[in-house]
Amino acid sequence: MVPLECGSDIGGSIRVPAAFCGVFGHKPSFGLVPHRGHGFPGTDGAQTELAVIGPLARTAVDLDIALGVIAGPDIEAAAAYRLALPAPRPTRLAGCRLLALDTHPRARTDSIIREAIAGLCGDAARAGAEVVRETALLPDLDAAHDRYLAMLGAIMTRGAPNVPHVISAHEWFLLLDQQMRLRRQWQTLFERFDAVMTPAFGSLAYPHVDAPDMRTSTLIIDGEPTVYGHQLAWPGVATFPGLPATAVPIGTTAAGLPIGVQVIGAYLHDRTTIAVAGHLHALRAS
Repeated sequence: MVPLECGSDIGGSIRVPAAFCGVFGHKPSFGLVPHRGHGFPGTDGAQTELAVIGPLARTAVDLDIALGVIAGPDIEAAAAYRLALPAPRPTRLAGCRLLALDTHPRARTDSIIREAIAGLCGDAARAGAEVVRETALLPDLDAAHDRYLAMLGAIMTRGAPNVPHVISAHEWFLLLDQQMRLRRQWQTLFERFDAVMTPAFGSLAYPHVDAPDMRTSTLIIDGEPTVYGHQLAWPGVATFPGLPATAVPIGTTAAGLPIGVQVIGAYLHDRTTIAVAGHLHALRAS
């Protein structure tokens, strides 16, 4: 309805709607875009861990322009710091080093999405990219997801009554340590690869689910019910370590539903994920 907008993302709320609607969306590296003015009056305090503000747009070029406007230090930090994001690693798809994932130990993925990713991998390889489907450098996605859920639960239940388990400050600091170690593992992987391509979500857009508890409500994936909340796993791949991730439309189904994936990159290499997303979209649009 508009050519450009900003959203917030702590569990995929930029990337998943973008994928469902056939547009681009960018979850920035954690801390890259200030949160000032985003919260309701009286709630605009310290930046919430995991949460980011980022743009949604019709093209990757528009994402890059928008990020250049909104990213950078907040008012106090701007007295000493200036933003200088690295240029995109690949200037074209030829020679780009891609890792493509279509399965997650904690979430099912619709065969339509996996087939679209397989087709995109073939197109990218024919365009000169190096496309790899598995690597020993990949961090433990299962363990990372457990830690993501623990941190997300602490954040989302803050101030709520009757929370089943309130974590201690010591548990919180342990999660922060695990988060940083995970980011370093990803950094090692990104010495080998320029970007990682995964589903943004395990299903296509679906009819409204009138069930507020994502732990018990279900989605139908490949004809079988699966717990809706399990799908936090795909956005969480990038969210917990604070990595940049760009949702990119790569086609539509026979029924006209958009198919989207996310492109994940090294911390603060936001312009790389946006550029790769643009290259991949161009492959399917041509």
